[in-house]
Amino acid sequence: MKRITASTTVRVEPQTAFEYVADITKHAEWANPKSGLLIEHVGGTGAGATYKSSQKFLGRDAGAAITVTTFEPGQRFAFDAVEHGKRFGHSFTFAPADGGTTITRDIDAPLPPVVSLFAAPAIRKEAQAGLEMLREKLEAK
Repeated sequence: MKRITASTTVRVEPQTAFEYVADITKHAEWANPKSGLLIEHVGGTGAGATYKSSQKFLGRDAGAAITVTTFEPGQRFAFDAVEHGKRFGHSFTFAPADGGTTITRDIDAPLPPVVSLFAAPAIRKEAQAGLEMLREKLEAK
């Protein structure tokens, strides 16, 4: 498992950032616009809620079954995305910083060592770009 981390600081309170990120259906608003991400809520709320996604990654169709695993308002939000039988863990932490919030995103990706040499930098780049778009969206509100 390869852990990939990205972070940004936004000028909003942790609870505001948490509420926006925890609404998975809004991820398409700040994820890579070229990915064509679509997310549908399947059922439930909080930890245990389920979603279904479709998108393009590195030019290939990708979709996942998503389950929220951690829901700690204002502090931590996590979900697992299972794609082609492989689990990708996504977690977001929200920490007060400089009158705003530092959002840290960790992605646990099941990448073999050789594949991670190529895929991990692409995943990190996309995650960081997404966080920067997230910052813009949050600060524009």
